[in-house]
Amino acid sequence: MDKLKYSETFYSAQGEGQYTGIPSLWMRFFLCNLQCDGFGQTDPTNPDTYELPYEKLDLADNEWTGMSTNIQHLDSLITIDLHLNSISQPAETIFSALSQIGPDGAATTSLRNVNLNNNRIHGDLPAFGARLAPLETLDLGHNDLSGALPDD
Repeated sequence: MDKLKYSETFYSAQGEGQYTGIPSLWMRFFLCNLQCDGFGQTDPTNPDTYELPYEKLDLADNEWTGMSTNIQHLDSLITIDLHLNSISQPAETIFSALSQIGPDGAATTSLRNVNLNNNRIHGDLPAFGARLAPLETLDLGHNDLSGALPDD
């Protein structure tokens, strides 16, 4: 799996949302930090034209405590590997974020492979729905999940 190059990591408290004040590991990526305000884009003033052509994202074993819910601009993402982190969020939050990945207005996500093994994801698994139907592999082993598997 390809790795992303990053220029800097630093610890800081989450500044907004339900995890405000939680110590977090932050990464600054080379070229574009996934919310780059147009850096390297053809039209840096128009977010609708941004191209972030990542197909594989390997962020495993980084001691992350949470998964960003603002990852919808990764239109081409097929594989995301977040295993061996410390992600401690409800399953519903994780699946809500995953379902946002893919082209705007598309009926389904672009994701095919998701590895969330060995984290601290907790709670019941939500119904995945048609948006996540293209998933081929989903590894949720060694988390704190409860309840029955959803029918869909």
